[in-house]
Amino acid sequence: MPMAVLISHRSVKRAILCPKCGNEMDEIQLSRQDLALKKATFGFLKAERFLCYGCLWEERRIRKAVKSQYHV
Repeated sequence: MPMAVLISHRSVKRAILCPKCGNEMDEIQLSRQDLALKKATFGFLKAERFLCYGCLWEERRIRKAVKSQYHV
């Protein structure tokens, strides 16, 4: 009898593709500006930074960090 494997949706990361060359991008360390954004918005916004090592394209994405019943 095969055993089922449970995978949390939090443990599976989706691949972020580079818009310039199409390679998979890796998540890199946040800058001071990214951390300041999180503090200035009281943790409602979260920044993520990605880097493509193929063409050195860097991308920053900003998203809501918390889910709430109120729209920000």
